Amino acid sequence: MTVLALKIHTFEEFPQDYAKVQVNLGNAYWRLSCIRDKDANVGRSIVCYREALRVFTKENLPIYCIITSIALADSLFLKGDLQGALGVMNDMIPVAEKENFPRLEWYRQFYKSLKSQN
Repeated sequence: MTVLALKIHTFEEFPQDYAKVQVNLGNAYWRLSCIRDKDANVGRSIVCYREALRVFTKENLPIYCIITSIALADSLFLKGDLQGALGVMNDMIPVAEKENFPRLEWYRQFYKSLKSQN
C-alpha cells in the first residue's frame, strides 16, 4: 500500500504528502527491525527519513524537520553510527530551540551523555 501511495503522492506533485509517507515507511522499517533483519530494516528507515528531510526542512517545516531528525538520529544510533546520530542532533537542536520544542532538554541531555561516552 505504501508503494502505491508513493506513486500517487509524488515528490514533485505532493511533496508534503510524499514526505509523510516516507516518515511512516521509515517508522514501519524501524519497528520491523526490532523483529527481524535489524541492519537491513534500520538501513531502510534511514533512507526513508533522509528522503523526508528533503521536504521537511528547518526553513519550510521546522516541526516536521525536528521530529523526522529525531527519528533519523534514533535509527542511526540503532545502526551503530553514533557520530551520524550526534551530527543530526547537533543540526536539529538550534531549530528545536527556536521552535521551543517540547522535551528538547531531554534529547539534548540524552545525546550529550552519548557524546561523552564516545
